[in-house]
Amino acid sequence: MADFYAPAAIWGRELRHYRKAAGLTQGQLSEKIHYSERSSRPDVALRHR
Repeated sequence: MADFYAPAAIWGRELRHYRKAAGLTQGQLSEKIHYSERSSRPDVALRHR
């Protein structure tokens, strides 16, 4: 069972809140921050563009 109060869980809920408030899908957000599945770190993903 996932820990509801784990930092990653809290961050995920917060991110979802602001993403939805901005009217973005997960795909749209990933494009805006240049997320790559090759890396979960946006700074590294930018180098792969």
